[in-house]
Amino acid sequence: MRRIQLVIALLAGLTIAGCDSVVPGSPTGSQPSTSAPYHDLAVGELVQTWTQFDDDLNTAVLDYTSEHAPRILLRDQDEYDAWADDIPDEMAVAAEDITLADQVAIVGYYTKCMEQSAVFHLGGGELRYDVWTAPEDEGTLCDASPLHVELWVIDLEDLDVDAADVELIT
Repeated sequence: MRRIQLVIALLAGLTIAGCDSVVPGSPTGSQPSTSAPYHDLAVGELVQTWTQFDDDLNTAVLDYTSEHAPRILLRDQDEYDAWADDIPDEMAVAAEDITLADQVAIVGYYTKCMEQSAVFHLGGGELRYDVWTAPEDEGTLCDASPLHVELWVIDLEDLDVDAADVELIT
């Protein structure tokens, strides 16, 4: 219970501060990167998003983000199934339909105001899940910056490596 109260207090502070909020585990430091220099290296497909803005998912998203790392790489169906078995039931329904055949998956979360996200292939199987704010959106103040949890699926064919050789760079 104390953990949930702490998360709620943190989110309330972030909301008051606007969308230039701290992003736990951001790969580029405590703030989202201000640009994504790898746009031409983008890979994968965003297949599911869970957000606090959905009243039915608010508690589930808070529970998930308090118990899981901000970025997770799932290399095969067994890892995916173990992850899906460990997430809140309200999120698991949407996750049931995903099958990793010749793919890997990345799950990431961040607070969203004007931020965008994508997965980039840096070469040799190195993937980076990045969150950034476009220059034209920097400084925008939002009434809320809800947590978003995203599930990305990336075809191994696009990486030209085996699943065992894929790494998530943070």
